[in-house]
Amino acid sequence: MGVAKILENVEVKGEKPAKFCVIAECGELKEGDDWEIFPRDGSGDSHPDFPEVADVDLKDVDKIVLISEDLKNIGNTFFKSQNWKMAIKKYTKFLSAYKLKMSDRQGAVDSCLEALEIDPSNTKALYRRAEGWQGLKEYVQALADFKKAQEIAPEDTAI
Repeated sequence: MGVAKILENVEVKGEKPAKFCVIAECGELKEGDDWEIFPRDGSGDSHPDFPEVADVDLKDVDKIVLISEDLKNIGNTFFKSQNWKMAIKKYTKFLSAYKLKMSDRQGAVDSCLEALEIDPSNTKALYRRAEGWQGLKEYVQALADFKKAQEIAPEDTAI
């Protein structure tokens, strides 16, 4: 999905890209393949890692509160067991995702910066920060974050 976001912002001439674009080894899923949109970290977190696949109406405050409470409780469990990296991942997950969905690009970048200070290899935070940079039209920084995330997790087809 990250590739689609990048391609949405490619300069065009008429209806065609101004520069030649190639998508190679994009991780196309075949029928019956697992889409892997939910985390598999054993935490009980049942919310997608990437905001564009979340089926949440931002106007449904009750639903957002339920999701936030769920993620806070999961984060608290990790916090109590002193697993700081996982706690931060859960605490910041929807904070940055919803900031992106609400077009608070700078807020999303700031939230991701905090998460990356604790865990510099957090690919979800790198991905979301890149989306934030992209929304702020800071394309060099966005591309650097997308590349770093892909270097850390080359098997992750969502990056």
